[in-house]
Amino acid sequence: MYENGKVLGTRVLAHPHEDEQPFTRSLEGVVIPADTHIVYVEAHDKVHGWGSQRVRVDLHQAAGDRFQIKR
Repeated sequence: MYENGKVLGTRVLAHPHEDEQPFTRSLEGVVIPADTHIVYVEAHDKVHGWGSQRVRVDLHQAAGDRFQIKR
């Protein structure tokens, strides 16, 4: 999701992954508008719903607090 709240992509998780840490997954094919520099990543699974630790991703940085961008 980016700053105006629009969802840009989703990846549905069937279950929580608390025993698979660090937990990483990827999502390809997400189109981010050229003028967008901040996006947010939020976790959701079918068991617990939305997580409480939304991550703010600055696309001008290669890495930050709890994120790494691979281009």
